[in-house]
Amino acid sequence: MTSKRETVLQALHDRLRMALLPLRIDYGRNDAVPTRIGPRGRVFPRDGVPGEPEHTFSPLRYHWQHRAEIEVFFEGSEGSREVPLDDILVAISAAIASDRTFGGLTEWAEPDGPEPSDIPVQAGLSFRAVTLGVWLHFDTTDPLQ
Repeated sequence: MTSKRETVLQALHDRLRMALLPLRIDYGRNDAVPTRIGPRGRVFPRDGVPGEPEHTFSPLRYHWQHRAEIEVFFEGSEGSREVPLDDILVAISAAIASDRTFGGLTEWAEPDGPEPSDIPVQAGLSFRAVTLGVWLHFDTTDPLQ
């Protein structure tokens, strides 16, 4: 039996994978930080941290605000990375906004704003990286479920 947490995370990852498929983006859930980036970029969803749930006791429910993270990497010369990165972020936003309840699995899903950074690598090249959080609000009847 799969936990509600895993079911919600899998729904997020399935949506992201399908949204990025037309852009032909490399995609890998919880993969290691890359040393090479494909020509169209890479996206790494991370399961993130569930945080501490709030409780109601009658009936017993755990109310989670789980923060998953999405790391987006793109390699290119300065000035040539922003539009492809923006296309990826727009696709991610559309995937989440199309049904913020993920078919009733969550009460709400909401992305944070992107946090861009440059990551220097060998030969003076750099990756452009963007990290964004996705808040997943859902309830369970057990903290491990």
